[in-house]
Amino acid sequence: MIRSLILIGALITAPISQANNWFEETTPLSQAHQHLLKGSLPEMYAVMVEVLQRNQSPATKEHINDLLVQSFDADCGQSLQNDPLPNWLRNVSIKRTSIQSPGRESYRLFVDVASTQPLKDISLERWINSNIAADTAFNEINDKKQRSAQTVDYRKTYNLNSRLPMGLYHLNVLTKDNQSYSTWVIIEEYKAKQIVRWSAKDQWSIEKNELLNKFCPLPKLSVRVYNYQEDQYKEIWGRTYQANYPTKLDKMSIPPDRYVLSVALDSQRWQGPIMIEQSQIITKTYDVSSDEEQIEEE
Repeated sequence: MIRSLILIGALITAPISQANNWFEETTPLSQAHQHLLKGSLPEMYAVMVEVLQRNQSPATKEHINDLLVQSFDADCGQSLQNDPLPNWLRNVSIKRTSIQSPGRESYRLFVDVASTQPLKDISLERWINSNIAADTAFNEINDKKQRSAQTVDYRKTYNLNSRLPMGLYHLNVLTKDNQSYSTWVIIEEYKAKQIVRWSAKDQWSIEKNELLNKFCPLPKLSVRVYNYQEDQYKEIWGRTYQANYPTKLDKMSIPPDRYVLSVALDSQRWQGPIMIEQSQIITKTYDVSSDEEQIEEE
């Protein structure tokens, strides 16, 4: 019964002509629906990649997006791909961020990779062979004191002009000795189930729009305080919460000054072995005056 409702819901979003002829002809999209009904998620995902390689129409992309989001109700995307990472890759994550400050919103994308082999580059391109940003950076992100003898963490940063659109992307990780890992990634149109908003100087609220997916990790709330030092912002205090989210800044003992307060709400899903993350970050200046009462931090 539940699977039938899933199919009906997906058909409602499809163009009427497609819905009327759904079972009258075999198409890749109808095959993707059938795989979803059967719980064959890797086969469904492979068909969706094939469809997007051939057809980038808005209607097709919307249909694929609905199918992909519905598939998360099985296991949050862990079964979408069976192919494991190569033995020289430990972790791969793709993180989309929207950063909201008063009067301004900016977007970034991070591809983080933990590798046992030195890397030459990481790239994420939109199909077909389209760079997603001109402003990029590739670097190691380990602190030398924290670096493992077995693995090194790398990051490719993309400074975007707008939100990363839904669609088909190609990820490639290349080592210095020319080993490579490549895979297709479908980025969905993200609809936040929870949103964080400011409610006062050092307080915020979390607006709940939908029930969370029980198969996905609980969203993480990160609270950070930054000070401007040596021509850059440096974190002087931070906490991350997996549950029992606070709605105000913990009291702490810091000198009077102007700081930046950042609150981030991160959600996660998988595409097989790859973690796909979405982060909403809100920031504002936070002034601490000499007459404000401060108590010791925890």
